[in-house]
Amino acid sequence: VSDDEATVSALKDLGAVFKRGGDGRITEVSLRGASLKDADLAALESLSNLQSVLLNDTGVTDKGLETLGKISSLRNLDLRGCGITNDGLVHLAGLVSLRALRLSGKNNATQIDDDGMPHIGKLVGLKALLLDFLFVSEVGLAELKELKQLQELYLAGTLAGDEAAGVLKQFPDLRKVRLSQTQVGDAGLEQLRGVETLVELDVSENSLISDAGMV
Repeated sequence: VSDDEATVSALKDLGAVFKRGGDGRITEVSLRGASLKDADLAALESLSNLQSVLLNDTGVTDKGLETLGKISSLRNLDLRGCGITNDGLVHLAGLVSLRALRLSGKNNATQIDDDGMPHIGKLVGLKALLLDFLFVSEVGLAELKELKQLQELYLAGTLAGDEAAGVLKQFPDLRKVRLSQTQVGDAGLEQLRGVETLVELDVSENSLISDAGMV
């Protein structure tokens, strides 16, 4: 079974870049930075083997998340810089195959904070979660407690402080954490020492960490 030619052509017209599996079917669609509307995402629904969609810095909104939430085969979703909110995340709750979700508030388009975390907490298959530059604190992180498979968590520029560092112990397989440009200090570093699975930790540009804390 090959992908519908009209669908592929429509996506190409939008500037899409594809990756294909061994059978020739499209497995990844990148529309990074493309000028597209939510309605354009409907074309993705007919791609029967679609696993990865990259939409960073596009005009996708909560309405577009309704469409993405219907693509049950998705394993990787990049929505960094999209104009989405907490309310839109409810549409993603059924993506049980999702392994990586990337969000970022760096350009101020994404309006997601602690109130959106209960929706993400239902994506129990997640292994990698990027929340850089969003208004997320220990309150929101506590809502992610069911993400027992999580291995990578990126929290640069968030509201994470020492209390948030303590919450990270709830992830039994956490290996990589980014807490740069946050309010994590010496006490938080001490908490992180209790995360025995951790192999990579970024706490750069954290003014509250002293030389003593790094010892």
